[in-house]
Amino acid sequence: MSIYGIDIQDFQEIEHSKQYPEASSTQETKFEDFLSQYGKQIYTIQDTLESILSDTWDPVYDPISINTNPKENATIVEICSQLDENLKPTQIKTKKVITIFAHLCEEMSFILNQANKIYYPPLSIFGESIDENLNPQFELKEGQSELFVGKFMNFLVRLTDFVLHIYEVVKNVINQMSRLYTTSNKEYMSIWKSTHFSEVFFLLSKVLVVLHTFDELIVNNELLQSSWGTYRKMINLASSDPVKYNTTEEDIKNLKVLLQVIEKHLFNGTILHSLVNSDFDFHSKMFRKKTYRSFNEETNKKKKEKNIFKEEFFGEIRRIFNLITNNGKDTKLYNKNIISIDNFKGESFVGLSVLYYVYTQIFNDYTQIKMMAKILKIGTNFPCIHLYGSIIFLVDNFFNERLRGIIESIGENYLDMNKESRIEYVIELDRTFSDRVKQHFISVGSWIVEMDSDITEYEDPERVLTMQSDLLIRGLKEANKILNIFKESLFLHQILQRNMKKDLLFVLSRCAEMLIAIRYTFHRKGSMIAETLPFLFQKYVSKISGTLKKLNDPRLAVHIQFTLQLATQCLKGPPTSQRIKILLIILNILSGDESEIMKDKALSAIISTLRKLIVLGDLQQKIWTNTDMSFHYFSNDLFERYLRNLFRDPINPERLQYLLHAFGDCGRLLQTVEHLEEKDQLKDRYIQIVMKLINSSIIKPLCIKIETDLRYHAHSHLEVKEKNILKKKGKITDYSLLLNLSTLRFFDITIKIKQEIKQYLDRTFYDISTVALSDWKKYDEMRNLAKQKYGIEMTDVYLPSTTQKSGLDVLQIMRNIQYFVSKFNYNLNNQIFVERMSNLKHINAIGIGVIANSIKTHGIGIINTTVHVTFQFLKQMFRVFSGFLKDDYIKSLLIIESEWFSKNIHKNRKTYEFSKSKDLIHKISKLGSRDMNYLSKFRETITQIGNAMAYVRMVRAGGIHFISDSVRFIPDITETVLFGEASEQLELSETTIEAGKNMDQMIKNLTQVISEGSDYFASLVKVFAKEFRTKKNAHMETFYIIVPALQINFIENMIISKAKIGNQGEGGAFSDDGFVIGIAYILKILGQFDKYDSLRWFEIARNNYQTELNRLTTEFNKKKGKSKFKGEIPTLTFSIQKNQNFIKEFQLLNFSLNSAKILFEDSDLDDELNKEKEEKMEKEKENENDEKKSENKEAEKIENESSTSTDQN
Repeated sequence: MSIYGIDIQDFQEIEHSKQYPEASSTQETKFEDFLSQYGKQIYTIQDTLESILSDTWDPVYDPISINTNPKENATIVEICSQLDENLKPTQIKTKKVITIFAHLCEEMSFILNQANKIYYPPLSIFGESIDENLNPQFELKEGQSELFVGKFMNFLVRLTDFVLHIYEVVKNVINQMSRLYTTSNKEYMSIWKSTHFSEVFFLLSKVLVVLHTFDELIVNNELLQSSWGTYRKMINLASSDPVKYNTTEEDIKNLKVLLQVIEKHLFNGTILHSLVNSDFDFHSKMFRKKTYRSFNEETNKKKKEKNIFKEEFFGEIRRIFNLITNNGKDTKLYNKNIISIDNFKGESFVGLSVLYYVYTQIFNDYTQIKMMAKILKIGTNFPCIHLYGSIIFLVDNFFNERLRGIIESIGENYLDMNKESRIEYVIELDRTFSDRVKQHFISVGSWIVEMDSDITEYEDPERVLTMQSDLLIRGLKEANKILNIFKESLFLHQILQRNMKKDLLFVLSRCAEMLIAIRYTFHRKGSMIAETLPFLFQKYVSKISGTLKKLNDPRLAVHIQFTLQLATQCLKGPPTSQRIKILLIILNILSGDESEIMKDKALSAIISTLRKLIVLGDLQQKIWTNTDMSFHYFSNDLFERYLRNLFRDPINPERLQYLLHAFGDCGRLLQTVEHLEEKDQLKDRYIQIVMKLINSSIIKPLCIKIETDLRYHAHSHLEVKEKNILKKKGKITDYSLLLNLSTLRFFDITIKIKQEIKQYLDRTFYDISTVALSDWKKYDEMRNLAKQKYGIEMTDVYLPSTTQKSGLDVLQIMRNIQYFVSKFNYNLNNQIFVERMSNLKHINAIGIGVIANSIKTHGIGIINTTVHVTFQFLKQMFRVFSGFLKDDYIKSLLIIESEWFSKNIHKNRKTYEFSKSKDLIHKISKLGSRDMNYLSKFRETITQIGNAMAYVRMVRAGGIHFISDSVRFIPDITETVLFGEASEQLELSETTIEAGKNMDQMIKNLTQVISEGSDYFASLVKVFAKEFRTKKNAHMETFYIIVPALQINFIENMIISKAKIGNQGEGGAFSDDGFVIGIAYILKILGQFDKYDSLRWFEIARNNYQTELNRLTTEFNKKKGKSKFKGEIPTLTFSIQKNQNFIKEFQLLNFSLNSAKILFEDSDLDDELNKEKEEKMEKEKENENDEKKSENKEAEKIENESSTSTDQN
C-alpha cells in the first residue's frame, strides 16, 4: 500500500530509524525527493490551469452550463386571467387585446429564434463540401448535386411548413390590427384611437425581414438553384419508368406534388412576395388594383375612402423612421442608452424598408413616395447591413428589385446617391478604422479589468448592483460596436471588391480577438453573474412596480386602471419572456393615454428599466449573438493571413488561442449541415484545414526560424557578415514568445507548439547527423543552445561521434529501389552490386558487408521490410512483363514458334534451330527504334526483376552475416544457459534478473532467425506462381520460346559493355547477372524449366558458333600469307574474334544460369502446386458427377410421372 508514491513500509522504516541513526539519513533523502517531486507536480497543475482562458470549464462545450434565463410554467392566458373577478366589459375587452397581442409577440419572437438557430445555418452552407484532400469542391462530381438535394429534402419540407406558419402568424397580426383599428369597432374612438402597438409592429417588421432573408439565401445560392433544377429533371426521368428506379407511380406522383409545393413557396425569390399577395380580412375592391397607373386613374376619378388601419400602419412606418433619425415625440417607448446593444438602428432600418414594401403591396398604395425617398436618403447612413451568412442588405438594391415603379418616379439619383456614399464611407472607414479599433481595445481592456475587480467592497448594496448591471450592459455594447464595424469593413470591401491592406487585416484580427475576449470574460464570471442576476431582477422589478403604483389614480380611465393593475400583477412573478411581452403591450396602451397623469418622465423611467430587464433576462443569448464569428466562414481566405500577421508580430502570442476560438464559431456553423450524409464530416475536414493552416503559417516557419537561429549561434565564431534573423526593420522579433504558449485547443485537438518544435529539431538534427557524423559536436552544442535560449529539452539521439564509411544504406535503396535495379549491375558469384555509371569520381559498390552494417544500424526487422518493398516492386514490373507478352503481335509470333517446335519435336527433330531465334529477333526488332527495340526493353525489364531478387538474396545473406557475428561469443548456440533463471537462483538484484531475462530473449530471437532460415525466394516464387499458372495468364505459356532470342540480345549487349570498359566509355560493365536470375526466376514461377531444357538451346548455340568458327579458321588459314587476300584478312580476324567472344559469353551465361537454377530448386513447391491443381480438378469432376446425378433423378421422376398418368388413363 502506498500514499502519494511513498510506501507504508517507508513510514515504518522512519520509525525504526530513530533507533538507528545511520538509516535516518537515507529516509530523509527519500522524503526530500518526494517533496521535490510533489512540488513540481503542483506547479505543473498550476501552469495548466493558468493556461486556460477561463477559470471554469471549456466555454465551447460547457458541460455543466448555467442557464440564467428566467423560467416559469404559467402561460400568457393564465397570467392575464389573474384579475378576472368583477371585471367590466371594457376591461374584459382590454384584457383580450393584451392577451392576443402578447401571444402574437411571443410567437413572433419564437419565429425569430427558430429562424436564426435552425433554418438560416443549413440554408447558408448548402453546397459546401470539402474533398479528402482538404480542398473545397467548387465543381461537384456528376450526380453529387442530386444527392445533396435528396438529403436536403427533409429540411426543405420543414422550411416550407415554417414559412407557411409565418404566413399565418403575419396574417393573424395584420387581421387583428385591422379589426381593432376600424370604425366598426365600438371601442375604437374611446380606447384604441390614441393607442399605438409599436412593439407588435416592430416584431412584425423583424418577421418580415426573416422572409426576405429566406429569399436572399435561396436566390443567392446558385448551387441550390441549379441542383434543384437537376433534381426535378431526375424525378421526371424516373417517372417514365418507376420500376427501374425501385419505386411506384403513386410515390412519384406524390413526390412531384411535394416538389411543386416547395418550389411554389420557396424558390424564385417569391417567399415575401407570396405573403403580400395573399388576401387579408380588410381587403376591399379598391385595394386590389394591380398597377401604379391603374391606381392613379382610380384616385383621379373619386376620392379615396378613409381607412383607419391603413393610416395606423403607415403611422408605425413613420414612427420607426423617426426612431431611427431621433426625430418626433413618439419614440419615448425606446431608451436610447440601450439601443446600441442589438444594432437596433440597423435592424430597424431593414425592418422599416421591408415594412414599407409590404405596406405598398397589401394596401396597393403607391402615393407615399416621399417616404421611400426619405428611406433611401437615410440609407446612406447604413451602407450595408448584415442579415446572415454572406447575405447583405443594400437598401437601393432592395427597392430597385421590389418597387421598380416607384424608383422610376422618384428618380435614379437616389440609387446613385447610395452607391456613391458607400464608396465614400468605406474610404473614410479605412482611414479611421485603426483608430476606432484602438479606442475599443482600450475600452474592452478597461471593462475586463473592472469585471475582474472586486466591487463588493462598497458598503452600499444598491450601488454594487447598479455597477454590476452597468458593467454587463457595457460589455454587450462594446461587443456590438466591435461586431458592427468588423462586419461593415469586411463586407463593404467584398461588395466593392476593394483589396485590404495588411494593416487593416491586423486590425480585423484584433476585432475578432476582442469579441472572443468579451465572450470568455462573461463565461469566466459566469458564477458571479448567475448570483447577481436574481438580485438585479428583483431590483428592477421593484423599481417598475413602485413607479406603476405611483401612477395609479382613480381619475384614470377604467381600462387604464386595469392595465396598471395587470402590470403590477405581472411583476409579482419572474421576469420571463411571457410577462415581458405583456408588460410591453401594456406600456403601448399606457403611452397612448392622453391624460396628464401618464407623464413622459414616469413612463420613460419604466421603459428604461424594462429594457434593462429585457437585456439581462436574455443575457446569454445576447452574448453569443454579439460575439458570433460564424459569418467569417464565408471569408475564410483571411484565416491564413491572420495567422501570418500574428507570426510576423508575435508580441502577444496568446492572441492565437482567441483566433482559434473565433475559427471555432465557423466549425459550429458547419455542424448544422443538412445536405451531407454525416453532419460532422464538413466540420471535421474544416478542423483539418485549420490545423493545416496553423502548421504552415505558425509551426513550420517557427521551426525554420529557430533552427536557423541555432545554426547562426553555433557558427558565430566563423568570420561572416553580421546577420541576425531576429532583426527586422529596426526591431527585434522574439519568436520565443510563441514557444512559451501553453497548450492550445481547437475543438478536440490540442496543440503544443514547443513540443512540435522539439520533435522537428530532434528529427532534423538526427537525420543530418546520420549523414555527417563528424558534425556531432556541433549539433550537440545546438541542442544545448536550444535548452538555454528557448527552453527546449531535446532528446539525446546517442549517435556515435564517428563511423566507418559503409556505402549505400538499405533504407536509401528501398526508397529508390526502381532506380537501384535499373542503375546497378549484379555479379552472381561475388554477390555484389556495382553502379553502372556515375558522374562522380567514384562509383558505388554494395556487398554483403555493407548490407550487414545497415542491418546493424536499423535492426533485423529491416529484412522483412525489404522483402515487402521488393514484392510491391515486382508486382509493378510483372504488369509490364505481362503486357509485353500479351501484345497481339508478340503473342502471335511466340505461338507460331511454339507450335512449330511442338510439331517438329515429334518428328525426331529434338532440337531448336538457331536460325529460328535469329529470325524471331529480326521480326521483333521491327517494332522499336534502331537504338532501343522492344526486345532490348523486355530484356531490361527481366534484368530489373532479377536485380530485385538478387537484392533480396543479398539482404538475406547480410542478415545471416550480422546475426552470426552477433552470436559468435556464444559457445554452443543450441544449448545456452538461461541467465534469468540463473540470476533468480543466485538471488541477485531485480535489476540483474531483468537484465538476464533480456539477454535470454535477445539470444532466443537471434537463434530463432538463424534456425528458421527463412527462404524468401520460395515465398516470392510461390506467391506469383499461383497467379501466373492460371488460365487468365495463358499468354505467358510461350515465354520459354523467346528466351533464346533474349539471350542472344543479352550477349550482344554484354560484349559491347565489356568493350566499353577497355575503351573507358560510359555504360561499361563486366557483369549483369540480374538477367540470368530474372530468367531463372520467371521460368520457375511459370513452371517452364522442362520446356526450356527441351530446346537444348546452349548446345545448339555452341554448335552453331563453333561450326562458324571452324569455317572462318579454315578460310583464314587458306588465305593467310597470300597477297591477293590481304584485304580480307582483317575482316576474317574480326569475325573469328567475335565468334570466340560469343562462344565464351554463351558458356558464362550457361554456367550462370545453372547456378541461378540452384537458387530456385524447390521440389516441394511444384508438388504443392500440382496437388492443388489435382484437388481442384477432382472437385470439378465431383461437381459434374453431382450435376449428372441430379439430371438423372429428374429424368426418372418425369418418366415415373408420365407412366403413372398413362396407367390412370
